[in-house]
This record gives sequence, C-alpha cells and structure tokens, in this order.
Amino acid sequence: MIEMAVRPMPIPVLLYHSISDAPEDSIAPYTVTPDIFERQLDAIVGRRQALTLSRLAECLAGRAELPESPVVITFDDGFADNLTVGAPQLASRGLSATVFVTSGYLDRPGMLTPMQVSELDSAGIEVGAH
Repeated sequence: MIEMAVRPMPIPVLLYHSISDAPEDSIAPYTVTPDIFERQLDAIVGRRQALTLSRLAECLAGRAELPESPVVITFDDGFADNLTVGAPQLASRGLSATVFVTSGYLDRPGMLTPMQVSELDSAGIEVGAH
C-alpha cells in the first residue's frame, strides 16, 4: 500500500476590530477604513469561501467538507460598526463571519447593544463570546 503525505492546508483568518474612518485613539491601530474593508472583501469573493469559526471547527472535526479555499473572517470586542458597516458589506457579497462580543462592553459608546447583537444573529453573522 502506498501512503500519501498530506500537507496541512493553511487557512487564513482575517481578524478585525472596528471599521471606521474616524476611530477613537485607543482602537485606531486596530481599525480599517470602510474603503479598505470593502477592497479586502472584494479580494475574497470568487477566490475563497468564507466560513464561520464554528463551521471551520465542523470541517476540521470531519463533520463537514472543508472547501478548497476557505477563509475565516472574525471581529473582536463587538464594535457597533461591525453591524452597521461590516454586516451589510458581508451580506452584499454573500460572505459569512463571526463576531466575538465582550459582554462587559455592551451598551458602551461605540459598542453593540444587546438588541444589535440579536440583529447580527438575524443577519446570519455568527456571534460568540470574547
């Protein structure tokens, strides 16, 4: 019997925090502008298949088939612009993502509210705890 060597496939994970033209100083180093975000998403469309993190876990556990060119898109902390800017841009391109919400940040200025977290879920964006 011939054994084949299988090389693990690298799976890119794009991690975002905030999408803004005018971020607060504390988050500015971790922010992309809406224009850059759109260009990055455009680079994915037709080249890679976006998976939520839980879908990737299912694939790696052998419970689902891993697409040929997967990519995972995540957001940390739960900035409101993840819903107002990110979700519509993802939806318009048929891309999925996972938002990790820091529960202690809910309802703070610039952050998601509990109602907005529900809106993310309704929009097909996976929500997890950060």
